[in-house]
Amino acid sequence: GIWKTDRRNPDTDGDGTPDNEEILAGRDPLAPGPNDTLDSSAATSSLAVSTSTDLTEQLSRNFFGPYLELKQTGQFNEFNKERLLRNVTQNTAQTFTSATIPETAFTVQAGDPDLVAYGTALDDALTPILSLEDELAMTYRALVEKSVPDIEDRLSEHARLYSEAADALTQVPVPEAISEEHIKLTNIVVRQAEVSTALKGTFEDPLRGLLMLRVADENALDARASMTALLRYLTEQTAP
Repeated sequence: GIWKTDRRNPDTDGDGTPDNEEILAGRDPLAPGPNDTLDSSAATSSLAVSTSTDLTEQLSRNFFGPYLELKQTGQFNEFNKERLLRNVTQNTAQTFTSATIPETAFTVQAGDPDLVAYGTALDDALTPILSLEDELAMTYRALVEKSVPDIEDRLSEHARLYSEAADALTQVPVPEAISEEHIKLTNIVVRQAEVSTALKGTFEDPLRGLLMLRVADENALDARASMTALLRYLTEQTAP
């Protein structure tokens, strides 16, 4: 196989985890675990895969080695295919990084803050982006239905609005008790601005787009959780 595993021994390294399980989890089937993270770039060097950090090439490097290994051992069934795809997209998507606004950029209010003023400022900052069409749905329609001819312009506009919202959130004086969540939300918005910009590359590099869709989906879940926490805090603190 690609990693020189023993076809007659389903657990070549003898660490108690079958070779195919380790490959699917991104672990080295030749090195006993648990600290046996697979160097997939080395494992697939015979495929002449570039060492570029481009996300598409990372996806190819992380996918084709495990894929060929599973095919050669007769273990590429539907269950393992889904696990491999989920593992590869999740791990490769984690390589997307964005800028982070530090805590020192915010004005944190100790004592007894004006929660009404904070809630109003928060609403003003977020309102322009809350009504935006979901980037996942928009990009999907553009790719599959070809029904969003101005997709790149719209994604650019989204990125601009997210950036402006992040700037506005940075200017809002934040109650100390909720400052951590506020800063977290601000950086989620920063990340969404960069994701919107990156999604424009989907049409030249579809595999990169696949990863950006994964990042956008995770970011949306984080944003929803963060806004829920902020709303809960304001509701609890201002309840009669």
